[in-house]
Amino acid sequence: MVAIFLEDVDGKPLNNQHLLPRRNWCGIRVRPDGEVPFELDVSLNIEVDHKDPDGKTKPYIIRIPTLTV
Repeated sequence: MVAIFLEDVDGKPLNNQHLLPRRNWCGIRVRPDGEVPFELDVSLNIEVDHKDPDGKTKPYIIRIPTLTV
């Protein structure tokens, strides 16, 4: 497992940096042209406040480099 949740959505440090038990969704995109080809950005969007009807999220970005064989 990768430690990606260094802080909670409110900016406070987390003890468990591997899991963040909140509603979330993930977006994946290829990096824009002109940068390293086939690099991906994975955005884990974590719910800030489950009582907020707007469903605001905080993104945690993971950059995945081009795979080479």
